[in-house]
Amino acid sequence: MTGPQSGRKQEYVAFIDQDEVTDEVRNIAVKYDPLNRSGHEGFHVTENGELHIDDANVLAEHKLIEKKIPNDAIQIIPLPAETGQLVHQYGENGFRLYNLPIPDDGSVIGLLGRNGIGKSTALDILSGNQVPNFGGDDEGAGWNRAIESFRGTTLQTHLERLRDESVDTAYKDQRVDSLHETDAETVRELLASRSDDPDRFVNALGLRSILDRSLSDLSGGERQRVAIGVTLSRAADLYLFDEPSSFLDIKQRLSVARTIRSHVQETDAAAVVVEHDLATLDLLSDAIHVLYGEPGDSASLPSGRQYGRASTSSWRENYRKKTSKFGVIQSTSRRLALATAKTTNRPLYIRSLRNRSRTFHSSSNRVRFTTGNR
Repeated sequence: MTGPQSGRKQEYVAFIDQDEVTDEVRNIAVKYDPLNRSGHEGFHVTENGELHIDDANVLAEHKLIEKKIPNDAIQIIPLPAETGQLVHQYGENGFRLYNLPIPDDGSVIGLLGRNGIGKSTALDILSGNQVPNFGGDDEGAGWNRAIESFRGTTLQTHLERLRDESVDTAYKDQRVDSLHETDAETVRELLASRSDDPDRFVNALGLRSILDRSLSDLSGGERQRVAIGVTLSRAADLYLFDEPSSFLDIKQRLSVARTIRSHVQETDAAAVVVEHDLATLDLLSDAIHVLYGEPGDSASLPSGRQYGRASTSSWRENYRKKTSKFGVIQSTSRRLALATAKTTNRPLYIRSLRNRSRTFHSSSNRVRFTTGNR
């Protein structure tokens, strides 16, 4: 089952590895650019000597330059369109999610994307909290239909276990401000009520000093660490974390990432993590799924669900997000540290915490990111 296409013209983005740009590459790019030859601005050299082209000006014809240059300094990448398996839709002309990330035992799968693009919807489905409707009305939704739609794929087994209620999931919600809305009054009581070994993650997450603190008196960062500890304390087959680094300083983020990763590997469980902090995601995950596209307006929906479209596809090479009328989850087995374009002109620089990686610059110079194998 494939969702409707956007009908938009194919868009492209240029990756420019400035470290590989030589005088020969600059000359070829400027000389053979079809825009430059027709009196418009295409590839050009900036005041600081870097090769540049605006994202909006990248054309399919620029692939000629990619073929002419003697190295891989320039790559012209087509941006995927709305495509794939339509998994869930919120109402007529509502938010559409295509495909799903696949949990993998002993591994952490990361989800990266802007707000309102379908990350939490994917978690809700993987946890069993949301039954996918595949674009129809919710009354026709059911796990058997989901299983049939993904028959023959790795995801089929997980959906069958959700239907049979034979998979245990532990879900840390994005919101941690409601942590105190339980029968427990202190951190110690909350951990004891959720685990047979309440002290297991106390030291790793820095909870020792707040064990006897009232839940209502905790700061945002303390609530986050307690919520993560409560989630990890549950014996589960699948762990789901929605933005576990929120409210945490850099030291705490690294500690949380290592704790989650270590626990997943020790228990051979699967984990899916939604995260906006790219350095944390790079350290934490074995594979990254990127959601791209244009989110909808959640304020227009009484239920708070977001209008828009989302889809998923797989790449193994560098990816740069460009705003469009859809959303995509991208799956890869390579270790990627990915950055999405921001609305400001300030560059965003991400360095891998796991490995030494090459640094790439997007054509607009608004995004810089590193990538490398684990």
